[in-house]
Amino acid sequence: MTVDPQHVDGYLQAAKILVKCLLGIEVDFQEEESLPTSKLGELILKWASLERAVRQLAEVHLTKEKRLNVPLAQIVDGLVSKQLVPGPYRSRLEKVAKVRNSFVHGLSVPPENQISELIQELDRLIAELSKPGKAV
Repeated sequence: MTVDPQHVDGYLQAAKILVKCLLGIEVDFQEEESLPTSKLGELILKWASLERAVRQLAEVHLTKEKRLNVPLAQIVDGLVSKQLVPGPYRSRLEKVAKVRNSFVHGLSVPPENQISELIQELDRLIAELSKPGKAV
């Protein structure tokens, strides 16, 4: 098996998040080393930020049954039903998730320009979470 050096940072960022989530261990790097060095790494970190923000919002507004051990899309459904995020939020999230899942499961790597677009969309999705209750 060969590893494309261009994608190593993406794998590193995914591994750091998995170690933290599964084992509760913070992987300690120098500040400049922890910044992503590739667009794929940045995408993985942005996704983790989005998921963390969605789950934090859910802790405040959803019951335990609707936020613990529940897939992210179902949590977003709960936030939509409480009008904390707009209805189209889920479909926008699913578009990003489809590409992200394809990469993290080793099926394909999106082109650089698509990765940049996904990062921008994640930034917009995260920003919308900071203004709950503004759903239309």
